[in-house]
Amino acid sequence: MPRIRSIKPEFWGHPVMGMAEDSVKCLALALLNLADDEGYFLADPRLVRSFARPFDEDSTNVRRALEQLQKMGWIEVRNHPSHGEIGLIIN
Repeated sequence: MPRIRSIKPEFWGHPVMGMAEDSVKCLALALLNLADDEGYFLADPRLVRSFARPFDEDSTNVRRALEQLQKMGWIEVRNHPSHGEIGLIIN
């Protein structure tokens, strides 16, 4: 179930996140709502899109933003044998 979270002001001035595209920042914030209390979420781009961008026709933008968040070190994604891709918010 999605969580209500507050965003710390430091998010906007983060040295890496502050330079990211707006779509990447928006997805990072959506993942804070989607993730459980430990920071885990199902990272299948189709599932993330259905939560964060339900009116998009495809998952291309979400897939690209998830990859960017991984490169930035914001999230980590691993493949679970029975649950598929599992993401973890690191920062």
